[in-house]
This record gives sequence, structure tokens and C-alpha cells, in this order.
Amino acid sequence: MSGWSVLFNGILNALFIFGLGWGIAGAAWGTILSEYGELALYLLLFLSTWIQRDYATRQTWLLAHKSLRPLLRLGLPMGIYALADMSSFTVFQLLLGQLGAVEGATAHLCLMLSRFAYLPALGLEQAATVLVGQAVGAGQPAWAMRLGNAVIAWTVGYMAVIGGGLALFREALLGLFVAGTDANAAAIVELGGRLLQIIAVSFLFDGINFSAAGSLRGAGDVRAPMAIMLGMSWLFFLPLAQMLIFSHSWIPFLPGLGWGAVGGWLAMLIYVAGLAGLLLSRWRSRVWQKAALRQGHRHSELS
Repeated sequence: MSGWSVLFNGILNALFIFGLGWGIAGAAWGTILSEYGELALYLLLFLSTWIQRDYATRQTWLLAHKSLRPLLRLGLPMGIYALADMSSFTVFQLLLGQLGAVEGATAHLCLMLSRFAYLPALGLEQAATVLVGQAVGAGQPAWAMRLGNAVIAWTVGYMAVIGGGLALFREALLGLFVAGTDANAAAIVELGGRLLQIIAVSFLFDGINFSAAGSLRGAGDVRAPMAIMLGMSWLFFLPLAQMLIFSHSWIPFLPGLGWGAVGGWLAMLIYVAGLAGLLLSRWRSRVWQKAALRQGHRHSELS
């Protein structure tokens, strides 16, 4: 479904930006309309007859307080985790946008390439949530641990391959988006190549972040990852990025190093490495496993 949304977004962007000449506003409208189109497709699927027949989806419109409480207990920390991640990254993009035309454009070009490359890893993250959740629900926390570890290994392996591809073919990839007649083409390709090399290393840690977070989510351990993400993204990553990007720090007591886009992506690398260490430590601590065992004993006593 998301693939169709991305394709639709690309078609609308081409139409609005170049066909109608709306520029950057056309890109915004293309994204908005593609999101609404994806929502409409999901609603059609949810309301379809065969989904209703197999899963009785139309019988769940009314909310019961008892069923809503555990939903909020899990859903709110998960939502805050995603909000902290996305909002801090949005501010990071705004910081990069304050650089000159060459640095700003190159940074956002590399960002686009990296986001496209790691999309399959998000699917592995969701697989970790499902598999670990099923094992914990079946009262098999040891098996859940093995499944989570396996998904973490597969995700890191994928990210290593795709990151290596970005670093190895960096000039060819960047050349696809830079016109040879552009006076800044050589500067964009040179700077972009350096950024993609940093991104390639950060992908290894992103692989741990995605899969460890998905595994913890499947085990029902959502509050600690939320706290980790809030602290790392807003209290560590953004101040560090601001310090490394600009020559004059906006935050008291922090120096400004002025490393530009390279500094921004180095801050990203340090951030994702620290986040990976904390999330992986949380997963390997087996705190979630002990909680699952206690929950299983409680259910057995009640039955």
C-alpha cells in the first residue's frame, strides 16, 4: 500500500512542480494528496466485505473502557517514541536548510537517498514486533529472545549491504540527480560522496535501532524506549547537531564548530550509535522477559 502511495506522490510531484509550475508548493501538495489517497485506500480495505467476513471489523466501532486502557498503555508511549523521533529529525532538516544552497541541497539529496534505501529495514522492524509479540503471548519468552536476536542480525546485515552500496556507488547515484550543466555539480557530488560515506556507517547502528525497538515493542516494553528516544533525540542529538553545524552556537555554554553539513551528519552518526547502544542494552537486559514471565504466572493463577 505504501508503495502505491510513494508512486502516486512521485506522479503528483512531477505534475505539480513541473507541469503546473508550482515549485516547492507543488511538492507539498503532492505529498498531502498522496497521504489522503493512501488513507482512502486503507478505509476501503477496512470496510470491504471480505475483511468484515473474515475479521468482523464492523463490530469494533464502539470503544469499551476496559479494552481502551491497555491500548493507551501501549499506544501512547509508542506514539511519543515516534513523535520524538520524527520531530527531532524535522528540526534537523530545518537546521540543514539554514546552510548555503550547495550544502543544503546536497544534505537533503543524501537524506532522500538514505530514506529510500532503509525502507525495507522498517518492514523487518515490524516483523520483529509481530514475531516477538506472538512468542511472548504464547508464554515463550526464551523463544521471543531468539527471534528478536535473529531479526536484529538480519536487519544489521541488510543495512550493512545497502549502506555499503550507497558508499560504493555514491558518485553514480548522486549523478542521477545532478545536471551536468549545473555549475555546482562537482561540489554537490564531492560533498555528497562524503556524506554518503558517513551515512553508510550510521546504517549499521540504524539497523540495531529499528530491530531492537521493534523487538521491545513486541515484548510490551515501550516506556523505557520512549524515555531513551526523548532524551537522546531532543536533549542530545539536536544540541550536538547545532554545535557541529554552525560556527555560532545558539545554545549557551556550547561552542559552535561550524562544520556544516558534514558536522550535521557526524552528529547524526554519534546519535544513532548512542541510541543503538541503549536500545540493544535494554533488549539484552531481559527486563521485558521477566515481566512477561510474571504476567504469564498471573494468568495461570487466574485460570
